[in-house]
Amino acid sequence: MSERSEVLVDAGTMVGEAQALRLPTPNQVWHWAMTLTEEVRRAPDTLRGAREVIMELARLPQQIDDLIVALDRTVENIDRSLNEVSGAIVGGMNDRIGHVDDMVSDLRNTLTSLIGAIPVARRALQSSRADIEIEAP
Repeated sequence: MSERSEVLVDAGTMVGEAQALRLPTPNQVWHWAMTLTEEVRRAPDTLRGAREVIMELARLPQQIDDLIVALDRTVENIDRSLNEVSGAIVGGMNDRIGHVDDMVSDLRNTLTSLIGAIPVARRALQSSRADIEIEAP
């Protein structure tokens, strides 16, 4: 030891005398004893909770597998529903396009009949088409 007196504390650690191990006050001892008593009193509940957590963790892989299977079924149902909906939409659009096509054909036939029935109408259409072609760049 040096001129300053040193004290051995906690498994061989040397500290100065000013920092030497101090005895706790009676109040600190009482607080420590009450805290320790409370922890001992809670030990059975703590152990029971720990066992429950461990049991839940043991069931977790099976629960994850069940969730994966449920999600796979859900995705299959969604795919099937989307195919049905898209098929209905495409079918509805095809019906509408067919209806528009039929209406345009009927309109063309009606217009052609009118032009054929009115002798002057054909010449008027031909002259207006020639005017349009002249104006086009």
